[in-house]
Amino acid sequence: MGMILEEFNSDDSFELPSTATYIINQNGVITAGYADVDQSKRMDPLDTIHAVQSLKSR
Repeated sequence: MGMILEEFNSDDSFELPSTATYIINQNGVITAGYADVDQSKRMDPLDTIHAVQSLKSR
């Protein structure tokens, strides 16, 4: 892809970012979350909507 990880990360860790979705309530508590090292996988949009909607009922 033309990127040299050592230069991008400024070290030799070979770390890559991973995607994550967190639903956080007004008290700063994570009420739902999803993370996967496969960047093509994300939290299902309906699950995200339901998690946000559930905050209203609490």
